[in-house]
Amino acid sequence: MKAIVRNSFVCGRWQDNPPPEDATLMIADPVYGSEDVLELVKMAVDRRLPSAIFMWPDDVWGLPVKPDQLLHWIKPESTKNTSKRYSRFVEVIACYGLTFAEPMHWSNRTGIFTDRLFRNDDHKWKKPESLIERLIRNHWPRHGVVYDPCAGSRTVETVCRRLGIGSVSVDIANQKANRCEAYGSACCSTPNDP
Repeated sequence: MKAIVRNSFVCGRWQDNPPPEDATLMIADPVYGSEDVLELVKMAVDRRLPSAIFMWPDDVWGLPVKPDQLLHWIKPESTKNTSKRYSRFVEVIACYGLTFAEPMHWSNRTGIFTDRLFRNDDHKWKKPESLIERLIRNHWPRHGVVYDPCAGSRTVETVCRRLGIGSVSVDIANQKANRCEAYGSACCSTPNDP
């Protein structure tokens, strides 16, 4: 297997491409309701890797380990948000081992995010870059790389590039060709490509 480079994308299953030794934060957005949710939680806890894992509110009840904290992303463009019940327009971010990287204003510590996705050309489950950026700024410990095992639209990688932070993104969908054209061929390391 080739060495993984800074801001690399690996086309393959995350189970075959675990976090590198220098990973200090994992941000995962697995297919909701899938076994990946449970397996990612188990991996995060076993490796003691600080993690933020997106899921539906109902998925929280079946987790093998209770999260240290639950954050909420309320999709503001939804007309079905209510204060009395969760709906499919509220997503939960289960947090394991996250600490705040530096002192910040109290308003950034509410645990409720309302970031809006203004454009979605790439992927139907894309998360807003502003939401991912706040998670990284709040919880990345200023060393190591950010690991994204379910890269999809590669939002985590895009934000890490902008912030000058190393990242390793893994996804089974082969979107490498489009992204490498945009970033240049040096950005991608694909040890599992045939």
